[in-house]
Formats: sequence, structure tokens, C-alpha cells
Amino acid sequence: MINDQGPARRGSGRAEFPAPRDSRDRRKAVVLSSGGRGAQSRAPASAPQCVNRVPYTGPFTLVPLPGRQSSLVCVETAEGAQRLLTMSTSELELELERRAHSILGWFKLASKAQSFPLAGLTATRLTADRLALVGETAHVFPPIGAQGLNLSLRDISDLGNVLSKALARNQDIGSSAVLAGYETRRRSDIRSRTNAVDALNRSLLTGFLPVQLARGAGMYFAGKVGPLRRLLMREGMAPGAGFELFR
Repeated sequence: MINDQGPARRGSGRAEFPAPRDSRDRRKAVVLSSGGRGAQSRAPASAPQCVNRVPYTGPFTLVPLPGRQSSLVCVETAEGAQRLLTMSTSELELELERRAHSILGWFKLASKAQSFPLAGLTATRLTADRLALVGETAHVFPPIGAQGLNLSLRDISDLGNVLSKALARNQDIGSSAVLAGYETRRRSDIRSRTNAVDALNRSLLTGFLPVQLARGAGMYFAGKVGPLRRLLMREGMAPGAGFELFR
């Protein structure tokens, strides 16, 4: 959240925003760091290792960290998350290793397990009097699709571009007219990414067989077809960037 209290602002007034839209289900994400300690070495750090072992609860994602450690996000029902959190350290290590199919060898916890409700929030407005929302003050994503950070970086980039142009024209950078340009530039990107992450989340949670087959086929081809994988990765970084490969 960036708040420019320039000379044109008087008093200690506060910008108020409508309540954000909330997309929430009863599932929770259990997050922690772990390290492999068995005879098997950890997988190469070139790509995250994703395993979805437990049906209908959500992703079980292992993201490589330096050395022999990984960051883990396990999407569970509220009851399942509570069961994991009440396990002893040794019990939790064994359960996580079972869900990971032992692909990283034995598990040893490197941090305390935590949980938080999966929720998606989007502010109904991004700007107000001398104020602009960026990052997670403007939008909150569940840890699916890795879009939260990318979207936040584009918020900062677009706001910087809008303010730089305003300064070059000797405009008041906190004016409604200038900040409206930022709102216009960001709204479509935020909406499209929110819908995409929501669709991906629903495809991971559904028990409808055709959707499961389509998701599985998409993930398979994304992993096996290099140009498709690079297109998806570039699109994840910035809208339209993936198609620059074909120009």
C-alpha cells in the first residue's frame, strides 16, 4: 500500500475502501520446510516436485530450496490439517514422506508446521485520495499457480511507470486523474489472473473425472513439450510474454 500524503492533502483523513471480494473454502494449507536425509539425494533443483497423493484435498507441492531442503505446501481439509498439526515430529515426517512417495528420501522437518485458510481477496478499488494499493493490499492469492508475487511485481512496475510519466508532465502524482491510470492498467491483469488461479484451484479439487483427465493431460504436456512449458512460464511472468517467442 502506497500512501502519498502530499501538500495538497489536509488533515488526517483516511481513505476507505469497500469490503473486498472474498473467495474462501474450508480447506487449509499446511506449510513447512523439510530436508531429505536418506540414501536418495533430493531431486535436481531445476523444477518443483509436485505430488498429489490424497484425492480431492488439493496439491502436495515440494519446491526446491538450496542444499537438500524443500519448501512444502500441502492443501488439506480443515480436519485433515488439524490432524497433521497434532502429529508428533516423527509421525509428521513419516506421513509427509509417504505422501511424497519417498522421492526425496527420508524426511526431516526443518521448520515448524503452520496452517492458514485458503482464501482469495481482491479489493474492489485500487486507488483513493492520494493512495494506491499494490501487492497483497490489492489482491491475495492461495499458494496455487505461483502468481501472487508476479502480480505484485507488475503492480509496482505499472505504478512506477504511471508516476514517472506524471512527474515528467509536472502533474500531481497523487491526483485522482493520475491514479486512475494505474487502476485502469492493473484491473484487467488482476481480474484475469484471479480467474485463472480460481479455475486451476477448482480443477485440483474437483472429483469430476473429465476435468481430472483434462488437467492431467495438460500437466503432462506442459512437462514434456518444451515450447509449451516455456510459453506457460513466460505467461506466468507477464501477460503476452509467452507469445513473443513466436514473433
